[in-house]
Amino acid sequence: LLETEPLALPTEVSAWDPSFTRIDDRWYVAFVESPSQDPFIFHPALAAGLPGEPYDADLELVGVDDSMSEGEGPIIQELGGVWHVLASNKNAGAYPIYDLTMRQLGTLDAPYVTNIPHPQVINLLGGGHLMVTFDGTQYAEDVLGYGGHGDVVVMAAQ
Repeated sequence: LLETEPLALPTEVSAWDPSFTRIDDRWYVAFVESPSQDPFIFHPALAAGLPGEPYDADLELVGVDDSMSEGEGPIIQELGGVWHVLASNKNAGAYPIYDLTMRQLGTLDAPYVTNIPHPQVINLLGGGHLMVTFDGTQYAEDVLGYGGHGDVVVMAAQ
């Protein structure tokens, strides 16, 4: 097993689902921020460190999409030569696309299967994309409880 330690994210509330990417000598961390558990409210956020610093040094909050109440699975991904934050918005049934200031640019054109699927996009050699996510099907819920996220789903761009 690997040794672990908490990561100090620039938020005063609960956080999970970190996604780390180093872009031009600077670490970016997308994560879910949850200001309330009753009612349960959670949304994507983005932090960045200073150039040349380690991934866990002096992270500053870049932006948050607090317009949604159920959004998670933030992924930092390069699409068309440009870096983006992708997330999942349960209420809209969509995958919002943000720039690295967390300004929403649009949404991915992909089926929203169920639950709150995380949009992991893979750039294929020679062009095209795959998206790997999950469908919310529970497995052995009586033993594992909620949160297994379901079966793996792979989608190919048309």
